[in-house]
Amino acid sequence: MVQHQIEWNEHLCEDNPDITNEYMDFVQQFGYIVLFSSCFPLAGFFCFIANFILIRSVMNEFKYNRRPMPEISIGIGQFLYMIEFLSHCSIVINIAICYFTSQTYKTNFVDSVLETT
Repeated sequence: MVQHQIEWNEHLCEDNPDITNEYMDFVQQFGYIVLFSSCFPLAGFFCFIANFILIRSVMNEFKYNRRPMPEISIGIGQFLYMIEFLSHCSIVINIAICYFTSQTYKTNFVDSVLETT
């Protein structure tokens, strides 16, 4: 049963590459938010606004076009591993950004090296 569903999902992605592109857009957006939210905290809000406009436009299209046939899926496939990888990387990157831009790093390492020379 599961093997049949996996083959069916691959068949659907071959016929409709828009599904893969939409998943990739959402994963990219997630990556930008989690990796660089400490640099630009409003990024999450801007992504929320962009997604809100996107959802409204899709709802508007449904008024004039025939709705697509719903398909069963067991998950999002390899995109789940990408999201997990981004989540783990974001911890290290955000800690590094906060540390290297703080005064602690500057006083302990940069100023102490300049004083010794």
